[in-house]
Amino acid sequence: MEIVCGNLVNEWIKDREIKKALKKIIFVESVDETTVFEQGTIAQAKQHGDKIRRDILRDYPKAVILNDLPIEEVRSYF
Repeated sequence: MEIVCGNLVNEWIKDREIKKALKKIIFVESVDETTVFEQGTIAQAKQHGDKIRRDILRDYPKAVILNDLPIEEVRSYF
């Protein structure tokens, strides 16, 4: 029981950190790449999120924008 509770708490903490990071536009250069990039500040992401996404996809056509994925899929990148 203790191990299960510990694992759930660890997962909750990790999800909280991921959600905090996703306040910025976060992307991976390509699916097979393991490097994660940040683009813009929180304010820029709120105001210009669509433009930032277009710019990322223009510069990195194979990019995966983590903000657009469910949290379950994002966990593997962090």
